[in-house]
Amino acid sequence: MLADIPSIKCRHLTVAFALLGALNISASTRAQPQTQHASVVPLKVSLQRFEGQSRRHFTERCSAFFVGHDDREAVLMSAWHCIDGELSFQHQPSVSVQGKRVAVTIMDSGNGMDRDWLVMKAPSTAFSSLIPIELSRRPVVDDESLVAIGWGRQTDPSNIKPSAVECSVISADKSLTLDCGLTKGDSGGVVARQLENGHLEAVGIISSGDSASLSFAFPLWRLPDLFD
Repeated sequence: MLADIPSIKCRHLTVAFALLGALNISASTRAQPQTQHASVVPLKVSLQRFEGQSRRHFTERCSAFFVGHDDREAVLMSAWHCIDGELSFQHQPSVSVQGKRVAVTIMDSGNGMDRDWLVMKAPSTAFSSLIPIELSRRPVVDDESLVAIGWGRQTDPSNIKPSAVECSVISADKSLTLDCGLTKGDSGGVVARQLENGHLEAVGIISSGDSASLSFAFPLWRLPDLFD
């Protein structure tokens, strides 16, 4: 599925993630955490899968979140299962940034539900008005209160705000288990903690759940060493 990704992807990832520790975010923007919700964007992926002898074409609708940038490229995270299939050559994956479609390029992924993470890049100019949600390697603890942000509850295509749901941690091991019901479309969105200064930091990627009272996320402290 990812065979067509250029061999230079590791160099791009190393450069892109080296930028995350050097972002220039002013104190005035850090005091407005609600503006960071706009950094969680809808993701649209055209896929093909074989079911029996038939090839099925469909569109996967997920979420993604903006984590950093330099002068040319922005880096986004999402969930691997959002691209589980054969990517369409006719329709490049895209996100909607404040109502505007922006094509994204897939860089790498965990390639499985046990490693349900995805890295993409896009032109940084499209994200110039957004505040990145920084990645955290600090594990969560049981009963910690977090917020999950995604597009699963949004049915109006003109809406430019994702939904935010408060979640408590049930357990944190290979997967992050939460006591909240997230829905289809939230996949790839962010699970974040709010710091004392009001800023959000990402601790997980929304992965799966029962859509009622139990959800699972990929814990960001399990990202591979490539991201250090």
